[in-house]
Amino acid sequence: MLFVNGLGMTPVQLHLVSGLIVFLLAFVLIRRPWVAFCVVGAVQGLNELVDAIEQNATGGGVDIPGALSDSAWTMSVALLMAVGIDVLKREMRFAGRSTRTDLRRDR
Repeated sequence: MLFVNGLGMTPVQLHLVSGLIVFLLAFVLIRRPWVAFCVVGAVQGLNELVDAIEQNATGGGVDIPGALSDSAWTMSVALLMAVGIDVLKREMRFAGRSTRTDLRRDR
């Protein structure tokens, strides 16, 4: 709640932005989109674990639908980025092969 109040963002916006930031940082460090996607999943899992511990400590029950919703929002941006980067990498590989083949034929 500190981030929501301090940044003036809704929880959904915060999950979207945090998923994007974690994905981009992991991708820049690792250079593999699906590993970066898994890193986002691990960080989101830890976030939900902390939320569940906090909710139990305050006497409330664990909000399973809320946790699933938060996870879906966080992972959605990371999934779109991973698929997009994977498609671009494949297209660049395909374009590179056809260019090399064309150059070899000209000789």
